[in-house]
Amino acid sequence: MSAFANDLANTPAGEGRVAIRQFSPDVATVLVDGEPVEVAAAPADGATLDLPAGTHTVSAVDASGNVLFDQTIEVADGRLASLFVRPGDDGTGAALSVREVAGCPRHPRGFPAEPVDSSARIGLTAWCRRSW
Repeated sequence: MSAFANDLANTPAGEGRVAIRQFSPDVATVLVDGEPVEVAAAPADGATLDLPAGTHTVSAVDASGNVLFDQTIEVADGRLASLFVRPGDDGTGAALSVREVAGCPRHPRGFPAEPVDSSARIGLTAWCRRSW
C-alpha cells in the first residue's frame, strides 16, 4: 500500500486537476493530449496538472515508441482525478487506473478550503498482484 499527498489547492474556474503516478517499468513517456508529461521517477512524487474540464486523452509509450495504452479520461470542473500508470494485468506493458478523489465536492471557486474528510488529502492505493 502506498500513501500519496494530493494537491487540493483551488483550481481556476472551468478547470480540474489530475495527479499522475507512474508504476510501470515499461513506460518511457506519459502523454496527456499528445504532449509529454514529466512524471517523477518516484511514484509518490508524480506530476500534477491543471486541465480544462472535459475529455482528455492519456497515453503511455515505451522506449521504442510503441503505444502501451491510449485512454480517454473525463476531467471534472473543480475535482481531482488521480491517474495511476501501472503494469498491465499480465505484468507487462501498462494500464491506466483512474480514481476521482472522494470527499471533495464541486465548489464554485475550485476545491473547498477544507476537504470533507481526510481521504481527500491522501490517496491510498493498493494493487494485489501475484508477480510484482
